[in-house]
Amino acid sequence: DFQRLGLETSGLAVNPRNPRIHYYGAQGMVTKSVDGGQRWARNRPPDYYGRYHVVAVDPFQPLTVYVGSDDSRLTGIFRTRDGGQTFEHLMPGSVTDIEVSWSRPLEVYAVVGGRILRTRDGGNSWQILESPSGGTVTRLRMALSEDVLYAVTAASGSHISRDAGATWQSVGGLPRDDIRDIAIHPVHAMTAYA
Repeated sequence: DFQRLGLETSGLAVNPRNPRIHYYGAQGMVTKSVDGGQRWARNRPPDYYGRYHVVAVDPFQPLTVYVGSDDSRLTGIFRTRDGGQTFEHLMPGSVTDIEVSWSRPLEVYAVVGGRILRTRDGGNSWQILESPSGGTVTRLRMALSEDVLYAVTAASGSHISRDAGATWQSVGGLPRDDIRDIAIHPVHAMTAYA
């Protein structure tokens, strides 16, 4: 059975160590359930008027959650280290994706303003990576166990990096436009679905 929560829901993430803990981003808040979605508690980031539509849980430190906003009132990446009780604003910018590494602690990738950024210290500092050719990046996905990243651009379709974003190649066989998202096979990183 599905329960209507009465809020515009955008991003959803599940704690990888406890699948009964869910987070979802909504207008003005990040909401958390600790009982598999039966009850929800509303947590407010620093500017609780924004729309938090990207949510990612750190698999190494599951109390650490990254949320992203592209709302015009306050954009950027926010982080909580206490499971949603408090949030800090890490950086500004219109965020369309956040991926937390499953193989390297403190490594996080984000798409901010159409560019790919990476942090290796949990969000305290960020580096702009080489983006695929062909326009603004709209989606980013990371394989669970390898340095494989997939990116979708607005103009040139899907791209793959086998070296954690240092270089990119176009992915053949997929449409060049109108790709909304990519899912990577959990075991075979070179298999993706668009």
